[in-house]
Amino acid sequence: MGADLYIATEEDENWNKKNARSLDLIISTVSSPKMPLPKYLQLLRTHGQFIQVGAPEDSLPGFNIFSLIAKGAKIGGSAIGRPREIEEMLQLAASKKVKPWIQERSMKDANNAVVDMDDGKARYRSVAPSQIWSLSLADTPQICPC
Repeated sequence: MGADLYIATEEDENWNKKNARSLDLIISTVSSPKMPLPKYLQLLRTHGQFIQVGAPEDSLPGFNIFSLIAKGAKIGGSAIGRPREIEEMLQLAASKKVKPWIQERSMKDANNAVVDMDDGKARYRSVAPSQIWSLSLADTPQICPC
């Protein structure tokens, strides 16, 4: 995947304590209001940043504001970023050989994929492989210039 280390939050009960103050930046794609935000904030170093790009339907979980004040940490958000930032991010991902972890689900299984996501069972990003439809010009409706 290109990462030197990862933290398995589901596999280790004390992941937040073992990795406290170990990260400068967290980019959170979590879109569940059940995310352990206070534990995520424990991972930030002094002047660290937590950037939320996932959009929970409800509000973010509560946390103690002193977890930010004591470290001078910041919370921010971004819907997508400016084109230059996106280009830089893609160049970094390419240079580090970062590959996405996905779980392919057919469109027939879309409802189950949503249920799994709501139940917290989704692993990685669920994607439905697109079906490519090709049309020839003969199949394309023509507009009559009458």
